[in-house]
Amino acid sequence: MPFLEATPESETWWMEETERAGKATVMYSEGKKAKAWFLGDNLPGKPEEFQVYMGGGQVYQQFCRAAEADGYRSFLANQSVKA
Repeated sequence: MPFLEATPESETWWMEETERAGKATVMYSEGKKAKAWFLGDNLPGKPEEFQVYMGGGQVYQQFCRAAEADGYRSFLANQSVKA
C-alpha cells in the first residue's frame, strides 16, 4: 500500500501552524492549566506541543488543496507498507 510522508520541513511548518491556531483558543490556555494530553503534558519529558488543529475544517481543506495543486512536493512518496 503506497503512502505519503511529510518532509521534515513541512512537518515543522505544520506543527508551527497547529501551535499558532491552537494558541488562539481557550482550549490552549485551559489545557495548560489541566496538563492536557493534547499538549503532550501527560507524558513526562515530552516537549509541550499543541497536537490538535484548531484552524477549522475549511482552512484545513485549503491546505490540502494547495498541497495537491503543488503536486504534493512537501511530501515524500514511499513505495509500500504492509497492511
